[in-house]
Amino acid sequence: MPRQCLNCEVEVKRKKRFAKFCSDRCQRNYNARNSYNYENRKKSYYKNKYNLSLDALDKMVKEQNNKCFICSKVTSLFVDHNHETNQIRKLLCSRCNSILGFCDENPIVLIKAAQYIMEKDYS
Repeated sequence: MPRQCLNCEVEVKRKKRFAKFCSDRCQRNYNARNSYNYENRKKSYYKNKYNLSLDALDKMVKEQNNKCFICSKVTSLFVDHNHETNQIRKLLCSRCNSILGFCDENPIVLIKAAQYIMEKDYS
């Protein structure tokens, strides 16, 4: 079955085995259109899920110096929020955000885990 260009739907003359576009121009147009759509989807996601604008999110990232609030690593950050009130707390890395989720956001479990790790005698 002939493959169609993802941008203009013209049949792709296969120069490469997995060619997706009929020309470089079509690929550039497709990429430009999808990058615009990506920004719109991102904007809608944060607005709908957290009632947060991209400007407010950028402000939070700058306030935290692009670092996870818990471990201070510079990495991709995720919005941490209270699942009952949907109140935004801080930005966390994936690992720290997962830790909170795995313990069901129970501070007593986190304290016990910290005490366990800090014990000198592991017997």
